[in-house]
Amino acid sequence: MSSGKLISINVEHDIDKLIASLLNYNTKEVVVQKDLDQHLKRRLQFLNEMTISEVETVEILNESTPLYSHIDNQFNVEAIQLLLSYLHTTQMKALYHLRPVQLISNDGYLKLDYNALSNLELLETLQSKQVKHSLLGFLDHAQTSMGKRELRQNISRPLINKNDILKRQAQITLLKNDYLLFDDLKSNLKQIFDLERINAKIGYGNVTPLDLLRLKQSLAHIPQVINLLVSHPEFAYLSQVNDLSELHSLLDSAIDEEAKVNVRDGDIFKDGYNQQLDHARSIQKNGQTWILELEAEERRRTDISNLKIGYNRVFGYFIEVSKGNVSKIKDEYGYIRKQTLTNSERYVTETLSNKAEEILNADEVAKELEYNLFIELCQLLQKSSVTLLELSEHIGVIDFIFALATTAKQPGYTLPIIAEDRTFIIEEGRHPILEKIMKNESYVSNHLNMHDEDVWIITGPNMGGKSTFMRQSALIVIMSQMGSYVPASKAVIPIFDQIFTRIGASDDILSGKSTFMVEMAEANDALSHATSNSLIIFDEIGRGTSTYDGMSLAKAMIEYIATNIKAKTLFSTHYHELVSLADHFENVSNYHLRVDEAEDEIILKYEVIAGISNKSYGINVAKLAGLPDVIIKRADHILEHLETEGIEQSGHDIIYREVEIIPKKLSKLLDTLNDLDVNTLTPLMALQVLDDLKKLSDKE
Repeated sequence: MSSGKLISINVEHDIDKLIASLLNYNTKEVVVQKDLDQHLKRRLQFLNEMTISEVETVEILNESTPLYSHIDNQFNVEAIQLLLSYLHTTQMKALYHLRPVQLISNDGYLKLDYNALSNLELLETLQSKQVKHSLLGFLDHAQTSMGKRELRQNISRPLINKNDILKRQAQITLLKNDYLLFDDLKSNLKQIFDLERINAKIGYGNVTPLDLLRLKQSLAHIPQVINLLVSHPEFAYLSQVNDLSELHSLLDSAIDEEAKVNVRDGDIFKDGYNQQLDHARSIQKNGQTWILELEAEERRRTDISNLKIGYNRVFGYFIEVSKGNVSKIKDEYGYIRKQTLTNSERYVTETLSNKAEEILNADEVAKELEYNLFIELCQLLQKSSVTLLELSEHIGVIDFIFALATTAKQPGYTLPIIAEDRTFIIEEGRHPILEKIMKNESYVSNHLNMHDEDVWIITGPNMGGKSTFMRQSALIVIMSQMGSYVPASKAVIPIFDQIFTRIGASDDILSGKSTFMVEMAEANDALSHATSNSLIIFDEIGRGTSTYDGMSLAKAMIEYIATNIKAKTLFSTHYHELVSLADHFENVSNYHLRVDEAEDEIILKYEVIAGISNKSYGINVAKLAGLPDVIIKRADHILEHLETEGIEQSGHDIIYREVEIIPKKLSKLLDTLNDLDVNTLTPLMALQVLDDLKKLSDKE
């Protein structure tokens, strides 16, 4: 609302997808029609920190039509009209700062659903919901509010076009290597305020003189930012940017540096900006001089040295004489008693009253004139609203590039090579946030080489570093497709189209489902939509149910991925029976987290190495956690008995060799049709649905 930005995005006909999208955009309020489906309304009301606002009647506003006249999709149009009608009703004023609706499509970006954003802690941490130790917090070296917003957007929507990635890499490398350019750019960006917010306040009608001073300061530094970059080929496009220098000149000639915050208090404009204002101020200024001269004359005439001329809002200007000097007042002085106080008397004279009226009127005239001039200036600024927003976006992008260049300067960061094939190599990769948190502690880097393999089955103890390794691999991919340098000594990374994650044991993420149900829903989402160009992160799939059920599901999923999807997959597990899959599939390999044993103790080395882990070391980890010795000894005894008696192992038969799979095209079309309520469709909406189905078919 404050930035005036309107976006429209199409979501699949699926309630969970809708809710995930709302969470993805950190939505705070949802506007719906009063007759909305009650089941959907209850699901929305279930979400915390999200207000549901109902609209009974939608008013079509003719003046708002240009905001969405370029949109053909009737569903989009009706949703936009609903929102604009609600804003018109609640805000009760013209919203000049609203921008034309921007249609958002995820086709040109790496797809990250809510689960990926949450599990990988891209925008906030899972536990504390804080930005500080998220990827956003780590990369946030932006100097402006626009840059911070641009960074957030790019983290959730990394690039998939190789040329775009290479272009961004070149821009970041330029700033990283040119120290003088980097420092000059930083010092200028620091002086730029939030142009989007200021523009919104201008359009909203609540801008203050201080805001305009901040706008003037920002416009003074923006040309310097552009001049620093425009001579470099990587930023040559900036030569076409309007830096609004004429607007800066206007503000520089208008607003006084000492302008008061409240518009009604006056003293906003510089001398010379307006002749009428200068005249009124002249009367004010000369009037004060006249008052001082009159005070001196009256002291001389009455021989009262402590006589003074004062002012209050009730009586205006008055002459104050102490009680001891009242006898000196003669009739010929023309003093008229106005007020008696304990220690003094107050008088007025005809001359003082006449002049006071002129002075006071000049003050009121000046304040009213300044207010009107301020309104006129704001109306003039509104005409530059579109250009100012475009300029704001350019500065946001520049600042975002600067933030990534700052990250690139850190020790141990390298520019990733974008692979032409599906080669996926990370040498000495590190988790960027965890490495920073550990500070002086020695962080163990790890290698990943998936040139020929599609699936890594990763075993090892709890706390051994499996989840950290998988998370860091995904974070490095995201950073790479943002165009950023990455925490590794070398990286060769293909362009992924989607990242799917199932990490942790969170229940109730979307709709109050159990831990296992959520786990299966997230796994299904990955298995249904992943392609050979996707990245899948599965952490201990199947632990939320019985051992045999969980192990069977995990095995079936790995087989399905290896034979049908062939996406790059990191699959951690405690089901050691799964490691035999590597003997049956050429594209499946086993890796484990190294553990050193010393008598009854274990030393976690956090190093990923080839091969399998023969133990889970669960009891050892429990001992490290401080469980009572009696429990540890009893657990050892039970484990020894189980190992002696033996447990039936799962079979190694391969389930998926030739699998009949429902085509994704048909599956999506069926889902869309099943979610339609034909009783609520208008003829125009029915045509729109048919068009959407055709596009979906063509796309698939």
